Amino acid sequence: MLYVSTVTIACSSACHESTQYRVTTDTACAVTANIDGAVLAAQPTQTDGTEAIVSRVLYDVNRRKKNVIVSGLNEATCSDESEKHARDITMFERLCEDHLDVKPAVSHLGCRRLDKLADYLNKPRKLLIHLNSEVAAASLLNSGKLLRLSDDAVVAANVFINLELSPAQKSL
Repeated sequence: MLYVSTVTIACSSACHESTQYRVTTDTACAVTANIDGAVLAAQPTQTDGTEAIVSRVLYDVNRRKKNVIVSGLNEATCSDESEKHARDITMFERLCEDHLDVKPAVSHLGCRRLDKLADYLNKPRKLLIHLNSEVAAASLLNSGKLLRLSDDAVVAANVFINLELSPAQKSL
């Protein structure tokens, strides 16, 4: 038996309105939520209730809305991890200045490379960039289309900017 209810959640300060989500729960309190057109699922632990699961799923979705993934941006070749992070941020900012019409502020979380280096021997790993707001991520995504028009052939052919998706969104 499925239980369907509507949950009203206040959005972040960027949208200034509340949104209703349709949430489906089964008897074991597993939750499936249809949020922004994507179906997200969460499995409970022994002590979790439906409200906690919905809250966790919505928090994850809203957190990911502030992040973008940049593919094809070359990696720094230095050995110090903190210097690599600084160079990645600098290369991202230079990409925005040279090829896009926006320069979003990177949050205090900075950036990190995804996956293991051994899995990407001949190409750069994807770069997860944490931005300060959903608006900054949305404007960067809209501006990302300008990369295809870049004078730099390598950037035009290889660099892409996408939203960070949850595992459930990736599988759709």
